[in-house]
This record gives sequence, structure tokens and C-alpha cells, in this order.
Amino acid sequence: MVVPGLAYTGTLGLGMRGYGGLADRTFVLSNNHVLADENRANIGDPVIQPGTLDGGDPTTDTIGELFDFVHLQFAAFGQPNPPVNRVDAACAEVHNFGDFSREIFWVGYPRRWRTRASVEDAVSNGNTQVQKTGRTTGFTTGNISAVSFDGWVGYDSGDAFFEDQILITPGNFSSPGDSGSCILDMDENIIGLLFAGGATHTIANFIEDVWQLLSPIDFSDGRLT
Repeated sequence: MVVPGLAYTGTLGLGMRGYGGLADRTFVLSNNHVLADENRANIGDPVIQPGTLDGGDPTTDTIGELFDFVHLQFAAFGQPNPPVNRVDAACAEVHNFGDFSREIFWVGYPRRWRTRASVEDAVSNGNTQVQKTGRTTGFTTGNISAVSFDGWVGYDSGDAFFEDQILITPGNFSSPGDSGSCILDMDENIIGLLFAGGATHTIANFIEDVWQLLSPIDFSDGRLT
């Protein structure tokens, strides 16, 4: 399936600290297509909050710079054996520690994060309800309908094939502009990163994949195994 092209505004989903040599530095998490413009941005490019589509001014509203992103791999729609994407993720380093918080509006402070196996186990036991707060639709709740979705997502730069994604219903769980929101279970544990959607569903990366592929994030601590 193809999800229509995504709007280029979004949500800064989570404030976080680095680890190791980055332990004294602070970051915000979102999508590649929100912070890195589908691979077209350069490391060090300014990040504006609010975004320019929401009236942000680069001269006064720059909160940091693009620090890292996972490259999206594009292919012709329907191409056999296309390159596989697992995440649409990026992070920015923030100038001022006071410019953001780990607290997610209306949800609270995330407690921990769930591994893929933990999410799959919870869903198999009927614990499917999730929540998020995003730029466009605010606070919403929904239910996980699949934990191994494979399919095509349409971007301005082309089509990208994703494997092993989370599907969430109903369709009004999210709208364009909510991309980058963290998705949590009802116990405030992070399970996914919202990046796409359509009339009937939302698509999210497993947060474990994001943790493993994005450089400044420590995925060894605070997980539910």
C-alpha cells in the first residue's frame, strides 16, 4: 500500500540526554522527514520550533541543530526486493536545556520503553491500547492492530518500503503534523515513533529500532524485556 505524501511540519516527540561521550548533551527526537527533510538536510542545519509552517522564525526560533538521522531508502513502487527501511528517525541537539522537557503534554513523563518482544507479548495478551500527543490532533488514544506490517509509504522524494511496523487504529488517531510523536502504552512506556498514516490507520516504528539506529540514544537502559 502507499500512504499519501506527508506534510512538512511535525512534532518534537521526546527530550533526551546522550550517553557515553555525549552524556552532557541534550537532544530532541522526531522523524527524518520532519528534521532532515527526507535526507536533504545536512548535519548542523538549524531546527526551528515552532516550524516555519506554524509561523516559526529562523532568526528567533532556532532551538538547535540537526545532529543525526537514519537515511531513508527510496525505490520504485512495487520494485522486487526493494531496500528495507525500519525507521523514519532523526534527532537534533538542543542549545538550551530549558527549551524542552522529557514530559509529554497530557501524557506525563515516560517511565521506560518497551522492546519489540515486550510489545508483541503485550498485544498477544490483549493489551493493545496506546496514547500519544501530537502537534495536529493533540492527545488521542487508539489500539494496536498489527505488529509486523510491511508496506510502501509515499514521500515527496519517492516511495519507501518499510518492514515490521506497528499499525494503530482508528484513522483519526493521527493526522499530518503529528509525525514525530512518541506512542506510549497506557502505563507511560514508550513503544513507538509515529511517522505516517492514512484514512484508516497510523504507522509507527518500534522504538527499539529507533534506539538502535540513532547514534546518541542509549538503548541499554530503562527497557522492558
